[in-house]
Amino acid sequence: MERSRRQEMEKVLSEKQKQEELEKVAAAERARKEMMTERAIQERLPAKVKNGTSHHDGDINLVQHLVDTGHVLENCPSVRVTASACKGYLSKLGGKLIKSWKKRWFVLDRQKRALCYYSDEHQRVPKGIVYFQAIQDVYVDLPNSHKGSSTRTTFCVKTPQETYYVAAPSGLAMSIWIDAILTGREGANFYN
Repeated sequence: MERSRRQEMEKVLSEKQKQEELEKVAAAERARKEMMTERAIQERLPAKVKNGTSHHDGDINLVQHLVDTGHVLENCPSVRVTASACKGYLSKLGGKLIKSWKKRWFVLDRQKRALCYYSDEHQRVPKGIVYFQAIQDVYVDLPNSHKGSSTRTTFCVKTPQETYYVAAPSGLAMSIWIDAILTGREGANFYN
């Protein structure tokens, strides 16, 4: 009798913990949606991007912009940032028939106005290129929407042709990449 009562109490406690976890995930998702509204995105962009004067020249200092938005780049060795580029390994969901996560070397190049990815950092020919003019949106992926990814560090780069699902090695790396890619986003036409 005592044993079954204890098992029932453990079951109730377990269900309560699961419900609390679901509520936390839902609250985090609501906060993400609020944070990533177009207005919030606009506020995180450099002034030169907001007014449309810098998309075609390389005059945004990417390091300075990321520091100005609150990033401590030294705390994230997995992302290499220069004045005009952001580089590092990310995992990308890909495959024609069978989707799988592959580690790729990504390079956001503000001078070439493109986000390229390679098999590794020594390759010179990219496996894929996403031009700034095609990037419509960049956002954090919903929790658990793609099994096998690091659900807390997966983000999406949306173009008219495809949505790229990319997982960063850490939350800080994901945040840096999102802010860096947003400086090049041209496909949304939000600054005209």
